[in-house]
Formats: sequence, C-alpha cells, structure tokens
Amino acid sequence: MLNQEQFIITLTNTGEQAIALVHNKLFDLIIINTVLPDMDGLDIYKIIKRIDLYQYIPIIFVSNTNDYQLKLACLEYGADDFFHQSHQQ
Repeated sequence: MLNQEQFIITLTNTGEQAIALVHNKLFDLIIINTVLPDMDGLDIYKIIKRIDLYQYIPIIFVSNTNDYQLKLACLEYGADDFFHQSHQQ
C-alpha cells in the first residue's frame, strides 16, 4: 500500500539501524517487524517510545507468525495496530 511516489520510505535491516535513525530523524509513522536479526520488535518499540519526540508517533507491528500472545503483548504496550503478514500469493 505504501509506495515511494506518495511517501518517503526509509527501510532498515536491523533494530540497531532503526534506533539510530529515530535518534537522527523524526518519522510520521513507524512500522516494525516483530522479528529482526538482532533484536525483538517489541524491544525496539520500548526503546523508541522512551524518546520524547516519539511519544505520540504511531507505531504499527507486522509479523510473519500468527501469534496471538505476541499480538496481545504489542497492543498492551501501546502499539497502534498489529498486522499478520501472510505469505499467500
């Protein structure tokens, strides 16, 4: 749904890269995968939400797994939404 013609999109491959970016730039929306090579998505969320500028910026989670407990945990911590990313084509 998001394309670069309408939005400026910045992608990272690791949680450390994402955290470094939010310290240097203000984003209007953050989408976090629940599983990254170096960190858990929920841990990244907690770090970002400790930054004053990001207290009211929406953060959405996406996950390849349909883990209800993970979804519940993300929403309980205050995530704005959670989507299960299906691999069906």
